[in-house]
Amino acid sequence: MSFTCFDKFKGVLDSIPDEADRKTMALAIIEYGLTGEDPAFGYPLSAIFEGVREDIDNSRDARGKNKGGRPKGSRNKPKPAPSPAPEAPGEEECEVSDGVKNGGFQNQEPPFPVSETPVSETGNPDQAKPVQANPGHGNPLPPSEFPLLCLKALSDVSGQAYTTMPSRCRRELERAEGRFGADQVRGMIEFKRDEWRAEDARRGTTLSRNLTPNTLFSPDHFEQYMGQFAAHRKEADRYAAYD
Repeated sequence: MSFTCFDKFKGVLDSIPDEADRKTMALAIIEYGLTGEDPAFGYPLSAIFEGVREDIDNSRDARGKNKGGRPKGSRNKPKPAPSPAPEAPGEEECEVSDGVKNGGFQNQEPPFPVSETPVSETGNPDQAKPVQANPGHGNPLPPSEFPLLCLKALSDVSGQAYTTMPSRCRRELERAEGRFGADQVRGMIEFKRDEWRAEDARRGTTLSRNLTPNTLFSPDHFEQYMGQFAAHRKEADRYAAYD
């Protein structure tokens, strides 16, 4: 069995500060992709590995379904006659490829939002007209303030005056607006700060250095960290009910 090694894996490995842990994770990714053997990791490597497991599984499944080669019994068979051209507009058939075949991106999501690269019917992006968010008004919608609120929360918690973040992190936060509030993001940041500091004190690692926009708000980690914080808060509320 084979699998695709995505650029995302490098970002995951780069987020691991300890070199020995990075090598262990890299070998585990290769072993799992080729054999499906689940690595027996302890925390925090187990949590980090969950960030790539789904991508490997999807790649293995896609390759398993597409074996390639000529179908059995198709050799020396006459080619079918071409289908007649449609006689009237609107009757043409079209084929839509799925997310894995179209560009190799995962989870059937396009590599960029459609609104960022409008394309006209002639296929020339320069001739395309952007879609107005508010018909009848020439002014576009103002940019979302949610990423700025999240960046301010990180600055307050970490004590570092962050003013910018990578564009991919900003887009991730813009997509998350409405599902999470700024107070929830602040709680997640405080949770990861305390967790990493405790781990550094116990094992002598430097995980607390990951308290940055590049790590906390990246598409590779943000959803995962918010899920961890939600589970932690639920567990804390359950114990508080017995006090």
